[in-house]
Order: sequence, then structure tokens, then C-alpha cells
Amino acid sequence: MACDSSNESGTSVCGKCGCAAGASVKEIEQHLNPDKVRMDKARNTFDKKLTQLLFLPFFAVIFSLTGRLEILALLALSSLFFFKTQSSFILFIKSEKWLRNVLISCSSLLVILIVSRVLFISDNSIFVGWLVFGYLIVTVFAYFLLFKHQRGKEAFSRYYQANGS
Repeated sequence: MACDSSNESGTSVCGKCGCAAGASVKEIEQHLNPDKVRMDKARNTFDKKLTQLLFLPFFAVIFSLTGRLEILALLALSSLFFFKTQSSFILFIKSEKWLRNVLISCSSLLVILIVSRVLFISDNSIFVGWLVFGYLIVTVFAYFLLFKHQRGKEAFSRYYQANGS
């Protein structure tokens, strides 16, 4: 009934879309347009991997400057695991000059902001709010460039085609 077609009583398959009579919207979408579902899943995975790479240096600096060495060690181990298991993704990032430059630039800006906050600005300073605003601006800018900008979408298309997903 998720495809808005009513089923005859006693039937187990929808006459309109061919799915099971009690199929969910997600199952019907997967049946009707499997390529779109595959692309959406690949896009979600691609976005998560880019986000991890964007914030990895930021969190490494936070944990090292604040003395949270046990969490820094966990971050290092998880990063090693990520780089080992996602070597094809890392090679893709290396081959995409624009994507690599955006990741490096935005990650560097986040690191510069957090280093200046931890080393030079006290907790009760009025500049703390401005730095939080700076984090927000850099993060929104990175999100726009990586996921909404035309070149970010083109990079995903090349990644999708290269991995045959």
C-alpha cells in the first residue's frame, strides 16, 4: 500500500509496482529505482568519509593541546584503521586536486582557529564567541564547497563512476 495502490484481497504482490503487498516506502523505492537508491547510499558514504577527513586534524589538535592523550591515541588508531581500509578513497582524494585543496584549506582554517583559541585566548575573553562564529562560518563554507557546490558534485560523480557502485 506504500505506492498508493490498493491490493486485492488474498494477493501478496502489488499489481502496480510488483512489490510485496506490505512493502515499505523504502522497499518500493528500491524496487522501482535501484540505481537511485545505490547512488544515494554511495553519496551518504562519500559525505561521511569527507567529513571524517575534514575534522580529523581539528580533533587531533584539540586532544593534544588539552592533554587528552588517551583519546588522541584512540583517534590515531581509528585514523590508521580508516586510512588502511579506505585506501582507494584516499587515492581518489589525492587525484582530485580541487577536492584535496578544499579539504586541506578548510581543515587548516579550523586548526588555526582552535590553536589560537587554546593558546592565546582565555576562557572568559570576549573573543571566544567570535572564534565560535569563525568555526561556524568555516564549517558552513566547507559543507557548501564539498557537498553543494557544482565541483563537489562533479567530484562525487567521478568517485561514483570510478568505484562502479
